[in-house]
Amino acid sequence: MSFLGRLAKPFQRRTSNAVLHRLDEFAGLFSNEGSYSGVSVTRKNALQVATVFACVRVLSEGVASLPVRVVRLEGTTRVPELGHPVAVLLNKKPNAWQTGLEFRETLMMHAVLEGNGYAFKVRGARGQIVELLPLMPEQVSVQQMPDYELRYDVSDHKGALIGAFTQKDIMHLRGPSRDGFEGMSAVRVAQQAIGLSIATERSQAKLHSNGGRPGGLLSTDAKLQPDQLAKLRDAWDVAFKGSNQFKTAVLDAGFKFMPLAMSGVDSQHLETRRFEIEEVCRFFNVFPQMVMHADKTSTYASAEAFFSAHVRQTMQPWLKRCEQVYDNHLLDGVGPLETMHDTRELLKPSAADREKFYRTMAEIGVYTRNELRELEGLAPLAGLDEPLTPMNMTPGGTNDENPTP
Repeated sequence: MSFLGRLAKPFQRRTSNAVLHRLDEFAGLFSNEGSYSGVSVTRKNALQVATVFACVRVLSEGVASLPVRVVRLEGTTRVPELGHPVAVLLNKKPNAWQTGLEFRETLMMHAVLEGNGYAFKVRGARGQIVELLPLMPEQVSVQQMPDYELRYDVSDHKGALIGAFTQKDIMHLRGPSRDGFEGMSAVRVAQQAIGLSIATERSQAKLHSNGGRPGGLLSTDAKLQPDQLAKLRDAWDVAFKGSNQFKTAVLDAGFKFMPLAMSGVDSQHLETRRFEIEEVCRFFNVFPQMVMHADKTSTYASAEAFFSAHVRQTMQPWLKRCEQVYDNHLLDGVGPLETMHDTRELLKPSAADREKFYRTMAEIGVYTRNELRELEGLAPLAGLDEPLTPMNMTPGGTNDENPTP
């Protein structure tokens, strides 16, 4: 019996109808039913669309690459808890085979693409969480019970029910949700845009396989039998399609070839593909510039502004989701301990801008020089812990009219 099976043994049921229903839902969810392009949209071929893969990668890698810190709230001050077990679990070793980055990237990829990321919490002898085991979204079916508690039916890779678990056992990272307990799948919601992207790519690939134009018409004044027409068409395709395109054709018996010219511009393929990039990005709330799509008016300054907006408007909601899930599932959720992502590297301005800011903050005494060194990841130095006071400024409470002799 598997590890999860042993833990779920008290919850075992004889039937796995809930999980089988979940698998059927996933199977029918991403069929071509409802896809106007006629293309079957699945998790697998959705990731083969460059824009979808880029959006998922930008979000999952962006969040997973940031270090997670455990801090203690002391008034308005956050004091780092160095070496806290939760920080080690999330940053270093969540389980026996994954690094912290790999685990959080997997969890984010599932949540971004399919709306839900699940992990099983393995507890030690004293009840502390010692491992986090990722679960595939199709292995888990979540239901809200009459008392508003959530129950997670977990199956193995073959669809057989392992058991039912509670919120105490499953860490659940959900994306935007309509019902409040299960995230919405981006593949399902965006299936029209993704299906059109797949259909457009297939259409343009076929266009290029034919030399950038469709076939043509072979005409003759002679009367041919149906079997002769079929053999002639097949022979022409074998001789002049695919790798044989652009070869010289020699016609006899009065045959004439009339090509049907059609360029990529005429068929609006490029414009359609550009539009689909932006359309898919809208579903994932990712700026097109972040997936390497930019128009001719983009400059370095505008790209820098878009990156800053990406951190604040696109990544920030996901960072907050992750932090609150970590707080509720790995800490007590009410404080004074909480988790936070260190975004300083993402928001750090240029060296010239930092130099001006640091100099001003040090000269007016807002930061000590050691605090500024910490912002740059440098070790403190002796004698730099006292704030500076400008010569033209006097500390409050002094009497300048009666200076001390």
